Amino acid sequence: MSWESVSITDIEARVSPEIFSRGREYQKSGHILRACRFERIIAGEIAGTGGYYRVRLTLDETGIDAVCSCPYPGFCKHMVALALAWIEKSFDFIDLKPDFNEITTKPERQMDLLSKLIQLDPLNFLDLLSTTNSPERLFLNSRGVLNLIRNTFQRPFLTYDKIEALWEKVEGIKNLVAQAIVNREKEAPELLVELLKGVAYSYRDYQSMLLKNNFSELILLSEELIPGWAGKELQPFIETLWEIYLDHSLWELAEVVRPTMVTLYP
Repeated sequence: MSWESVSITDIEARVSPEIFSRGREYQKSGHILRACRFERIIAGEIAGTGGYYRVRLTLDETGIDAVCSCPYPGFCKHMVALALAWIEKSFDFIDLKPDFNEITTKPERQMDLLSKLIQLDPLNFLDLLSTTNSPERLFLNSRGVLNLIRNTFQRPFLTYDKIEALWEKVEGIKNLVAQAIVNREKEAPELLVELLKGVAYSYRDYQSMLLKNNFSELILLSEELIPGWAGKELQPFIETLWEIYLDHSLWELAEVVRPTMVTLYP
């Protein structure tokens, strides 16, 4: 399968009529600011309601693998807009391959480009190093992470207006807590408890699927937490699970908590 063979029908099959319609509207109304192609990847920057989002669509043997910087969990309107733009106006996409081929033959251009890329986004370069031989180090200690959680979820909890704006921050905090659990830091149970409460009580005020999915992922972290920890260390975590499980306003989260409760009380 090649990008040239991808059709509108392929995109329609991936999304609901509503998402397809909104993606079509974005494509037609000029929300796509720039777009490019490199081999089996097409990418674009798209103006959305919450800012500018970056979309990357990769074609492989199984179909289209899609990533967008927006918080929508699935094939979003920004992805649809970019795919439709490719199908209808692929000639507007800048092909990066010729420039790439030229750079690979000129070492002096390689050094200059690499330096500019690092200056433009040092964290992207750090991510590349982390996949090879550079260990990732936390800037924040456990106490710093705890303060970060409490400041993020201080009352009032996340609202409809805040949830998308803060989503990347919440995801980042979750990764910090996960690393604390893996590293067996003694504050890890307390960090997980605080984050569970923050997400759960925000969900009570606003039933967002983003919050529910995040809560489910946090519960999965408990599978790493429970083995090897003493009962006294886990007591606040267990009490929090019961508190959420018995809260009638959080009944939709109870089904998420139940398997962990069965693990604790076989």
